Amino acid sequence: MMFRPMSDDRPVGAESGGLARLGRQVPILWLLIVAVLTWLGVQSLSVWSLSSEFYDVRAAESDNTTWLVAQVEVEALKFGTLVDQALIDQGGQVDLAPVRRAFDIMISRVEVVDAYLSQPGMLHVLKSDRDWPRILAATDTLRRQIDVSDTQLMANLPAIRETLQSARSPIRNFALDALRTLVSARTENRRATGAVLARSSLISLSLVLFLLAISAATWWLTRQVQSRGLQAERAKSNLERTQAASLDAVIVVGGDGRIRQANPAAEVMYGLSRAELVGADFARLVLPETVADPETAQLRQVLVAGQSAQVPQGRLELTSARRNGVHFPVELSLAGDRDADGAPILIAFLRDISDRIEAERSLHEARDAALKAAEAKTRFLAVMSHEMRTPLNGVSAALELLRETTRLSRKQARYLGIAEGAASHALSQINDVLELTRLESGDPVETPSAFNLTQVIGDLTRQLTPLAEKQGNRITLDLPELRQAEVLGPRRVFQRTLMNLLGNALKFTSNGEVLVSARIKPMQGGLQLCVRVRDTGIGIPADRLETIFDPFETVDNGYDRAAEGSGLGLGIARRAVEHMGGKIGVESTPGAGSTFWFTALMQPGTTAPATVSPPAAPLAAVAPHVVLLAEDNAVNRLVLREMLVHLGQEVVEATTGAEAVAQAQTRRFDLILMDISMPGMDGLTATAKIRGGQGPNCNGRIIGLTAHFDPDELTRFRAAGMDQVLQKPMTFPLLMRLLSNIGCGGSSPNTAGGSEMDVAVLADLCQILPIEARAAALTGFLDEGDALLALLADQTSSAGDVATAVHRHAGACGLMGARSFGARLCNLQRKLEVTPSWHPGADELQTLAAEWAFLRQELPRHLGIGPNPKS
Repeated sequence: MMFRPMSDDRPVGAESGGLARLGRQVPILWLLIVAVLTWLGVQSLSVWSLSSEFYDVRAAESDNTTWLVAQVEVEALKFGTLVDQALIDQGGQVDLAPVRRAFDIMISRVEVVDAYLSQPGMLHVLKSDRDWPRILAATDTLRRQIDVSDTQLMANLPAIRETLQSARSPIRNFALDALRTLVSARTENRRATGAVLARSSLISLSLVLFLLAISAATWWLTRQVQSRGLQAERAKSNLERTQAASLDAVIVVGGDGRIRQANPAAEVMYGLSRAELVGADFARLVLPETVADPETAQLRQVLVAGQSAQVPQGRLELTSARRNGVHFPVELSLAGDRDADGAPILIAFLRDISDRIEAERSLHEARDAALKAAEAKTRFLAVMSHEMRTPLNGVSAALELLRETTRLSRKQARYLGIAEGAASHALSQINDVLELTRLESGDPVETPSAFNLTQVIGDLTRQLTPLAEKQGNRITLDLPELRQAEVLGPRRVFQRTLMNLLGNALKFTSNGEVLVSARIKPMQGGLQLCVRVRDTGIGIPADRLETIFDPFETVDNGYDRAAEGSGLGLGIARRAVEHMGGKIGVESTPGAGSTFWFTALMQPGTTAPATVSPPAAPLAAVAPHVVLLAEDNAVNRLVLREMLVHLGQEVVEATTGAEAVAQAQTRRFDLILMDISMPGMDGLTATAKIRGGQGPNCNGRIIGLTAHFDPDELTRFRAAGMDQVLQKPMTFPLLMRLLSNIGCGGSSPNTAGGSEMDVAVLADLCQILPIEARAAALTGFLDEGDALLALLADQTSSAGDVATAVHRHAGACGLMGARSFGARLCNLQRKLEVTPSWHPGADELQTLAAEWAFLRQELPRHLGIGPNPKS
């Protein structure tokens, strides 16, 4: 069996051999460098010598040309002198032979210069100058005047002199121009020659530096080769030790398919000694014939094929067999290489994965069990929520029946209103849990219906406007036009999603702005709704963005969190968006606000029924009184205060942990009831500060109150200094055990105006609340009532929205003394429970409107406010 290598790696040991050869070549390289440097020096001297000779030749040529040009003028002067002398001696015997010779010499000089100018050179440009053509013309004229008989020549001497005089200036100008040109050219030649020499020197220097760099690099490489040789030796030693210590089996196989090397782990894995392993057939050892699974058989065929097949790469999970025949799962990885002689080898890494397979099986079983447990938990949660909602509905109905059929004192009416509010809040939380389980079940949650996106969002924001104003916020909208906002889809799910996001934004924003924007984008197969809710609130830390949409997850899980909530709203929103085929996300900067966005897939619609949801009933503020009661929630504070007052206790109230610490420094209290979860400074911190100070209550009795009691945290509560921790809600027997036996009393109701208003309740409000608080409470109550009547009059309103609005306002009517109107609302709610699709008729609406008009007229007078603030 032969193996083909998986790569073109060099033979094992090739690197060390190359290093040795390079080490032997180092002296030869140095001799070569010295020879090259010597050659460069000789060449530099030769270039310098040739440059000097070249310079001398150029200089000689330039000097000869200068002399030749100058001779033209000299010979012309000599010729002119002889002509002048002949003119002076023409009365006697005149020898004209010197004149003819002088002319011949001058004309020969001119012809030589003209021939020189005709050739490419420094003075070639002067041939076309205006002076040289005039010289040639004068020369031709003189030739005609001289080439005559002596008699005629004597007669031509005056004309010859005039011709010479006319040519004297061009000859002088030409000589000067030629000299200037020659001087300039010679200067340029010198500069060019110097530049050539400088470049030659620079090139030579660069070559020298380059050779020096090569020398340095060669030296550095030599050191590196030596260093790597040592490293290779150490790596080889480390590799051998690593293989020996490896928990995985490492086997080296030669090209013939026989095992060459095997580490101790391989001996242990197969139960064979090293002597038994070396020389054994690798395929038969690792992939025995007794193993018949497809993967093992296929690899066996590949290995047996040798060079005719490519060895597989990656990790392979196969079945192998030990010496005793026991099969076990292995993870096999193969790598090809070459040995020092260039022959192909195969390196196999094998790991016994029996434990891992067993662990994975256990994990799968545990995961299946966890999934079943989660499903069971969800079913249990849904069943329990249904079971709890049934008695809560009974409690709510009984409370409403009690209000309708019993004459209550003002305190009883107030307590009844508190019970109704608490029952409504608990029912709302249970509905949230049911909504979450319904969304998680995967079943369809709502039949699609047509609605107008812009109208639904506008109605929803109007419903939440009182909540926004309570926080000092304003809501702004950026919505499509009404005629372009008709869609078909799950309206209730969409509205619930936006309600959760918008309510969340308003809850965590104070004195800021909340912007709701929506866009409708046509897409293949329908429409995509894109909705964004941007606020300027507290923002969300970056490490909470990933979990903010998980159920029961809140931004701040500490006891000092400023905003309450179960953490279900965003979880419901995420699952609702998933049911609408969209996505949900958030972008936030702590301290700068958050932007929640979601998309939903819908179809074009044709109608748009409007929906509204009433604002929450306002919580009345209470004046401080008695025991030290530290509680930030106004309703909880009111209930506890009244319970303590009924038990004959004096109550002093604190709304924050810091205020509780300040009160505890001013006087001694027999008992401090400390809410654990408060904004700013929580109850634990406040208790620790009271215990750690020198005030009158440092050793007093402090009882912690919490709605989220965890027994595992009891040690931490007591470490902060609390004597005891009680879980809300508080009861009279529990308070009595804390405070001792104190009786409680009651009062009788007092009504006026028939059954329309409970003046006792109104009188109690006037006693408890200052006029500003009464005016604010009345304004919120009238706003809520107006919204309710509008909702009842709208026949397209959903039954769920109507039932919720009726229930909420009925509770508010009890707190505001509107007994008769509240009783009518309770009757409406019972009818809705029997027939969810029921809507009040025209007569019932007229009766409700008349009673509501009476309340709007009379309530301000009974509350001592004066004119109706909403008229």
